[in-house]
Amino acid sequence: MHCHYVVNPVSFKDGAKFKNKIGDHKELRKISDEICREHGLSVLKNSDFYSKGKKKEYWVHKAGKKTHRDYLREDVEYCLSFATSPREFESQLYALGYTLDPVRFSVKAKHWERAVRLNA
Repeated sequence: MHCHYVVNPVSFKDGAKFKNKIGDHKELRKISDEICREHGLSVLKNSDFYSKGKKKEYWVHKAGKKTHRDYLREDVEYCLSFATSPREFESQLYALGYTLDPVRFSVKAKHWERAVRLNA
């Protein structure tokens, strides 16, 4: 069970346009959760669905596919399993088509718009 919202894009109070920001989603979710609880329905707790990038990632995984971060994670783990030094790790990533920024500790593939930071 889920719900849908119908929102007037222009405020009847001041004529301001609805900007559809993440704070609006969180407020609508609070209202939805209250309604669900009133009717004895379950609510998602501690969901990071609206966190940065999580919504798109959710739908990609639901379709049985992988995100570019999934592929990166697999490639990094592969390189780490064989690398015996940081220099060798970097050269293995390079061989797979990545570039490594050692200052920011981020990785970028040729076809990506932005680099992805690696977490220690």
